[in-house]
Amino acid sequence: MHNEYITTNCITDKKDKLTLLKYSNIDITKISKVLKPITVDLMDQYYNHAKEFHSLNKENKKYQKIKPLVYEQLKDMEFIKGKFIEYFSKPGFKTKEDLFTYIFAFQIPEIYFNEYLYNVLLGSLKEECDELFWEKYKLYQHEASGVGFSDVYILRNPDNTIGIGMANHDFSSSIKTINDSLNSRVSNNERINNKLNLIKDFNIVLKNYYCEDFAFFNKPYQDSINELVDNIKVARDFEKPKQLIKRK
Repeated sequence: MHNEYITTNCITDKKDKLTLLKYSNIDITKISKVLKPITVDLMDQYYNHAKEFHSLNKENKKYQKIKPLVYEQLKDMEFIKGKFIEYFSKPGFKTKEDLFTYIFAFQIPEIYFNEYLYNVLLGSLKEECDELFWEKYKLYQHEASGVGFSDVYILRNPDNTIGIGMANHDFSSSIKTINDSLNSRVSNNERINNKLNLIKDFNIVLKNYYCEDFAFFNKPYQDSINELVDNIKVARDFEKPKQLIKRK
């Protein structure tokens, strides 16, 4: 069971509650170990932004009205992050509901968690492919364009939030998490294949966002990662030196 303070006091949006019910049977146990530090990294970036905002404005007269809210949000963030690490450090079955319980409690909108994770996965894929390879096989055609990250929100209630500016997002630490999770004792070719398979496993966390009226706003994060991984696998197959493969 998750901490009652988190589920009752920190998640008060009806849409979030309904979303969690939909995710209750989606098993993410296989990738939970790698997801933990990636999620903590994003939480830290949100927390550091809120802390810096508080420090820079705490003497500002206009800031005094929301100062207690920001201070309470910082305490909540510390608490939620600690409980998240505690829960995801325990062995056993983990669901997408478990993950997003802490993401929603932290006031991170789902679409922006998707965008952060997508950028991490995309960055990790691009590490294995030089620019010429990416252009040669037109892999850019399978990328989903981002929507830009949201403000960090301070919660009054679900219908009344305060944005305190956008956090500076850095993906390098989370990309390193993916790299460090791979077996370095295998051949480079096998390591790349393992990374491609791992990244495709993350599609269970990602979600597609489609806009019927404006195709420009479509953000098929899940489909994009699947297509990129498949196309990289096929492209690498074409790169094999055919003259060394003989009829037997």
